[in-house]
Amino acid sequence: MYRGHRVLENLRTLPANIRPVPRGWKQYVRMDGDLYWHNPELKLTTYDDIRDRELLEEVLEIEEEHMGWCDNDGFVFPCGTETFIGTVKEDADVVQHVSLSSGIIFSIGDELNIRYDAKQSFWNYFSQYCMHVRRLPPKVEVEFLSAMTFGSNEWILGYQDTTFPFNELQCERIMEIYQVLQRLHQKEAGYRYIPLMLWFISETMLVIESRRTTQEYSSAKMWTSKHINIPKPSWKLQALDCILGFLLFGTQFTFRKRLQLALANRSENISHLREVMDTFLVQWSDSNLLVRHVTYIFFGTDLLCFVQRQL
Repeated sequence: MYRGHRVLENLRTLPANIRPVPRGWKQYVRMDGDLYWHNPELKLTTYDDIRDRELLEEVLEIEEEHMGWCDNDGFVFPCGTETFIGTVKEDADVVQHVSLSSGIIFSIGDELNIRYDAKQSFWNYFSQYCMHVRRLPPKVEVEFLSAMTFGSNEWILGYQDTTFPFNELQCERIMEIYQVLQRLHQKEAGYRYIPLMLWFISETMLVIESRRTTQEYSSAKMWTSKHINIPKPSWKLQALDCILGFLLFGTQFTFRKRLQLALANRSENISHLREVMDTFLVQWSDSNLLVRHVTYIFFGTDLLCFVQRQL
């Protein structure tokens, strides 16, 4: 009796403005805590709060008009294509089509002009709207595993200027997490772990594609930036290197060489420089407290001399 009384008291404290989800729609919570809604029958996804009748009618009106226009022109969508519509957060209505099995995201303009978005946009979409996915196409996992294998091979072969953003240790951690998710998915039948696997793969691939875009992968500009003759250090820097080499057992040489590569073309490799410094902090955090502070002091001096010379 007492337990039932407490349940009633808790129900009274619930907000009175909770609105039901319309029939045919399902509400999902993104990994960042935001809500979105998906209609399996219409294959329609939106971040607009369709619990508001006006927003629901607006979304359905846009969907009906757009899809009717495509049907009249005889447009055939790829298998498994879902439509995304957004009206609230943008200046203009957003209508995009996403095919997980084909690995594409695109929009349709006037006269059936198709504009394919970058691969980065595809992974960004599924890093946000993945909770309704019930099946993970093999193509997604193949692309993920291929990217990780290619990047790992570059590190193994010693291509330190690779556009691949993860080092050997990070690759091992990523694959460990992926294998754990795979085992959990195989152990428990159903789709419980599919959204989590898709989110993890999308987040990883988003970082990889972002680096490729920033570094202009396979472009002439990228090749030029990677083939710059680094000037020989001055005698002052060489003398400082010798002193630091004696005190730090030569560990600063690796840091300086990596900084030289990152600073060789500052205007194009600022993101690379930022990530190099982040990597240094991670590496130093693994050492003991005394060595870390000594390294900060001496490496800060080394960095200051090097930057002053470059400027």
